[in-house]
Parts: sequence; structure tokens; C-alpha cells
Amino acid sequence: MERMLVIEMVTFWHWWALAGGLMAVELFARGFVFLWLGAAAALVGLALLGWAAMPVSLQFVLFAGLAFSSLLAWRRFRARTTDPREIGRQSAGLVGRRASLLDPIRDGRGRVLLGDASWTVAGPDLPAGAAVEVTGADGALLQVRPI
Repeated sequence: MERMLVIEMVTFWHWWALAGGLMAVELFARGFVFLWLGAAAALVGLALLGWAAMPVSLQFVLFAGLAFSSLLAWRRFRARTTDPREIGRQSAGLVGRRASLLDPIRDGRGRVLLGDASWTVAGPDLPAGAAVEVTGADGALLQVRPI
């Protein structure tokens, strides 16, 4: 006989505790994802103050909708406010760095992981995992050579 987990009562402070935890995770993560998830949880907790008898299933649907819409809004806002010249400054700072290829370089193009970002690279054909050094940058495209 299977047992199902049944959540009978979730109160506003459960959602606020989740919001606090998610926002604390944001301190150690990058990209503001957990911030928006935490904000969605806090808003569900706020909604429960007004409607304490809200069904748990509706709470989760509300959380999912708020989380999705806030992340989508953040992504759109971030895309509009990112200066394309910033990518060129970031990539120029990578010259001289060494890394291993994520994807092989085929027909002159491949991918490498530097820091927390994946970059498109140009260079001689090499297998995935090959050690390369960044020798130049053209916008978001890095030129590499084998080490």
C-alpha cells in the first residue's frame, strides 16, 4: 500500500521562512534567481494573511506563477539593460587564461568554461577536454591555442 504525503496546513510563516531561506541562498549564488523565488514565496505568505483558508494546492500554483513571471520579467529587464560593450570588456580580461574545452573545436568553433560562463571559442580543431589558452577576444568570441 502506497503512502501519499498530504500537506494539510501551510500558514503564512511557512512561506516567509521559505522566502528567507531562498534569499539567504542568493547570498552565495549568482544571477538573482533565488532572490525572485524568495520574493514569490514572500508574496504567497502575504496573500495568506488576507485569505488564511486558501487551499494548499492554490498556494503552490500561486507560488509557481509568481516565480515564473518574476524570473521572466527579470530576464527581459536584464536583457534590455545589459550593455553589449560589457561583453567585449569581459572577454578582453580573459586573455591569457587557461581552460579545458567543454565541446570540441570542429570547423574552427567550440566551447570552453571560464569562471561561471561558457564561451564560444575559435581555433584549430581539438577534442573536448583539450587544454587551451585564450590568446585574443573579439566580442563574445575568444581565440584560443592548444597548450
